[in-house]
Amino acid sequence: MPLRYPFAIQAIEAGKLTFKQLEACRRALRRGLGKAISILICVAIVTPVSKKPVAVRMGKGKGAISF
Repeated sequence: MPLRYPFAIQAIEAGKLTFKQLEACRRALRRGLGKAISILICVAIVTPVSKKPVAVRMGKGKGAISF
């Protein structure tokens, strides 16, 4: 059984990330580093962003959380 080594990447600046961007990063790391590396992604959600659907009139409360 091969040894599993932990691997970490830390962001220098704050910004918005979507789930697709996180999944693409995970897939690229898995493809490049192989299965011998353990990948753990920790994301701190600070502020949820809500968005109303297109063609909805003003009012009627806040929209659903988009990301």
